[in-house]
Amino acid sequence: MKQLLLLTLILAGLQGCKTDCERHKPKDEGEITGKLNIDIFTCIQYPNQCVIRNDSEYAANIYMDSIRSDCKQAFVRPAVDFSQNSLLVFMGSVGCKGSMTPNVTRDNTNKKVTFEMWECNKGLCKSEWRRLFVVTVPPIPADYTVEFVKKK
Repeated sequence: MKQLLLLTLILAGLQGCKTDCERHKPKDEGEITGKLNIDIFTCIQYPNQCVIRNDSEYAANIYMDSIRSDCKQAFVRPAVDFSQNSLLVFMGSVGCKGSMTPNVTRDNTNKKVTFEMWECNKGLCKSEWRRLFVVTVPPIPADYTVEFVKKK
């Protein structure tokens, strides 16, 4: 009987269970209007978090690593219409059975945008899975503050 109970507990830990984070994470992504697919395992340099409002900021923040000798392939940034969008960049990380949910909210009264990253880990996995979220949102004025928050 003890062996059956121990086996059940081990399997539950390996499979994971619905965490408190998963129950409370937002149902939608808020202000996010799109996502850019930028592979972080290539030779691309990027910040862990930032706001990009124009082409020059885009070029300065997401670019090809010219120092590494193995970085010979060309990198073309996905096109963004900055008259219609701003970009928010935020790196998330969870264990191999985890999930990440981005959510962006805007408070026009306090001139603030908040990018929340809900990182929900499950099971006993120790390896780390990283994902760079580069999302489009309606334009963020220069006088707004942007806060990046990780929720677990």
